[in-house]
Amino acid sequence: MIRIKRSFCCICILIISMVGNCIAEEIKNWEYKSSEVKIIEVAMETGPIEVIAEGDLVKVERIGEYDAEKCEISVEMKNRKLKLSIKSPKKWIKLFGKSECKAGFKISAPKDKKLILKSIGGSINVKDFSNGGKINSVAGTIDIENIGGKLKIRSEAGYIRGFVLSKNVDIKTKGAIIDLKWNKSPKKGKISIITEVGNAKLAFPKETKMGIHYKSGSGSFNSEFGSDLKAGFKIDCKSGSGSLNIKKS
Repeated sequence: MIRIKRSFCCICILIISMVGNCIAEEIKNWEYKSSEVKIIEVAMETGPIEVIAEGDLVKVERIGEYDAEKCEISVEMKNRKLKLSIKSPKKWIKLFGKSECKAGFKISAPKDKKLILKSIGGSINVKDFSNGGKINSVAGTIDIENIGGKLKIRSEAGYIRGFVLSKNVDIKTKGAIIDLKWNKSPKKGKISIITEVGNAKLAFPKETKMGIHYKSGSGSFNSEFGSDLKAGFKIDCKSGSGSLNIKKS
């Protein structure tokens, strides 16, 4: 009789475990209080990352093409850092030599959260955050809208484009195309751009005063603004063969 009970218990545990795994795979949404999250960190392979400043809660939704065999999802909270990632299992990479996971995350959160966003080949869209952060992309497109705070961007290729509020932007890229616009004139701060072959286009309101330093091996430089070395706002661009074009918006 004792043996029967033990076997029955083992069977129950096995069933509960299997059901639990199925439920975990079906989870598509996560929600946190704003006070629980200070930093949002997202790591992606080829799926999209969408982050918008909205509401009083931190909400996460799984989006894109999800396949349980091709995708491993991780959602972890530690020391007020929310870490999100989706990647292909190692066995899948070994079999096919590349990521086949197309799933991504859509996130809404209060605008004061700091962002750390990383992607290999997926798109990154960020809107209305005020506390800056870091954005790293290998070959995807980076679209930003109304982003303030200190911003650091690293990209191998693709596009870096959108509207910026930040007075301090640090960009390093090999061949990405940069197209950024400021709707308000920065009074102080610095835009630093280092690129190998990518072209950069920056646009500012016509009343903006800036000190410009541009150094290139073979690229061209054009500016609709004069360079005022006494200005509190600086632009420093170094390029191998890319061009820098500064326009009045």
